[in-house]
Amino acid sequence: MYNLVRADLYKVSRSTYIKALFLISTICATIMILMAYLIPQGRMNPNFADLGLMFSDAHIMSVIGAVTAGILICGDMNNKVIHDLIASGHSRGKVIISKTLVLCLVIGFILLPYAIIVGIGFATGDVFSMVDQSVGFLGLLTDSGKTLTASNVLKLVIVMITLMGVYISQLSITILLGFKLKKPLYIVGLYYGFGGICAQLLLLEGKFPQFDRLFALTPYGGRHILLTLDTPWTSIIKTILIIVLYIVVIVSLTNRLFKKAEIK
Repeated sequence: MYNLVRADLYKVSRSTYIKALFLISTICATIMILMAYLIPQGRMNPNFADLGLMFSDAHIMSVIGAVTAGILICGDMNNKVIHDLIASGHSRGKVIISKTLVLCLVIGFILLPYAIIVGIGFATGDVFSMVDQSVGFLGLLTDSGKTLTASNVLKLVIVMITLMGVYISQLSITILLGFKLKKPLYIVGLYYGFGGICAQLLLLEGKFPQFDRLFALTPYGGRHILLTLDTPWTSIIKTILIIVLYIVVIVSLTNRLFKKAEIK
């Protein structure tokens, strides 16, 4: 499996598509922090906040993340790379796990600009704001301006890594879609629609307590995407456990379906 992961990472390091996605992420993160800085300063009309949300990590990852999965999985399916791996003796389970690990690493790499932006925001001590309730790295950025202590720095790093994990676990469903559908455009469209539905379900929080409890057991629900420095450690640990368990479930389902499927 190590050789499978290493081979995929080598291909990723040479991929123009992945480099382009990283560049897009960097540009969007830069625009996001500039707008979040200028709006509270009164140097930009607050009406532009909705436009600024288009560059936030939550919105960008709903597209870029699915595109990444399409490149990593569907590309190898369509080019018969996965077929050759299985024919050469690699088990389907190992192939799925290796693809999952590579997808996790690549998504984390693409999210890196947002993490760096948040670190810069906290280092400056300036006030950043865009809308009343932001999510993900944008929400964490608007929590900046606090005095950073050694413990806060450690917690900030852990929160950022956990947020990356939330996005990775949310996108893990694209692994199942990739092996099943084998079409990047289908994955992007379905995941974008699915993400929109989950966002709407979050707006119903508090209205249906039983549903809230069930939804919170997935990375799409609860307050997993709303982590800040004020989030209790117990909630952060709970989110980490849900991230791991959800990815394990998705990988297990994918393995089960892929084992039954005929490779063509």
